[in-house]
Amino acid sequence: MINDASIVVPNYLWHIFTRFNWGEPWGAATREGQLEWRLSNQRYFARNFIPPMLGWFLVRSASERFEATAPDEIEWVLSKAAGFGAGFALVADTAVLRRNGNIEPLLASVREWEKARRAGAFTAEQRKRLREPKGDWHLEPAGEGRWKLYPVHISKPLVCHPAELQPGQPGGADWVYFNSYAEQPLKFTLRVVPSYGNEDASVKRPTLYTNGVYMTFDTELKPNQYLVCEGGRTGSIYDQNWNMLQTVQASADAPILRSGGQPVSFSCKFEGDPKPSVSVKISAWGDPETVEAMTGNLEDSVQ
Repeated sequence: MINDASIVVPNYLWHIFTRFNWGEPWGAATREGQLEWRLSNQRYFARNFIPPMLGWFLVRSASERFEATAPDEIEWVLSKAAGFGAGFALVADTAVLRRNGNIEPLLASVREWEKARRAGAFTAEQRKRLREPKGDWHLEPAGEGRWKLYPVHISKPLVCHPAELQPGQPGGADWVYFNSYAEQPLKFTLRVVPSYGNEDASVKRPTLYTNGVYMTFDTELKPNQYLVCEGGRTGSIYDQNWNMLQTVQASADAPILRSGGQPVSFSCKFEGDPKPSVSVKISAWGDPETVEAMTGNLEDSVQ
């Protein structure tokens, strides 16, 4: 029998519960939903020898308020669970599972992270860094009982809004990005954001420029579509629920992000009235760390 309590209850009930799993996702983004309270609970659990739990997390489809759940959001949740050695509840209804095109990759991430966590694969020093609220990580399997753990930096949304342009000025924006890791090809996720609900607008020939290289995708993107580049010459276009629509080739290989700060420029042709805006998130990965299962370790014990 498992007795689960949604809130931290008085001393008088401690003898009958199995775990406390408090922290709810309703009405807030994945990285924001009662985060401080969730983390404070982990310290409370540790002081009182309570099995750690992070609370509930919701897998979403796209809506007027929220984007569909992305892989980096799930890995953020999983990295915190690994850092605290904590369980959690992942919620998704059947319609979301059928509608979202990235469910299989999301569930694969859950399997790998949880397999590594339960095998005691993360060192104490790694778990300390995984607990950082703003830290992002990526985990890849590397053989039986082995994984590669990559530190990841994801920029805040870099926005190009046509309403801010001067008359006659071409559509574009100049940003600054600081790469904390070694030089590497540019990786980004571009989203076309509708203005006043205009679904008939579009963005044509999105181009990114940095360090002497222009990377142009000769394609048209509709509102709420994504263009994802993983550092090569190929871009993948997804709908608002991460269903793959097509792949497109760029005019050049992805430009190199130098280590340190650098300007990044964006340009495109905006169509429609009102015109959409563009939001770009740039990501950079650090060198991988080795993660290896400890034979006979039971990660489910209280950290």
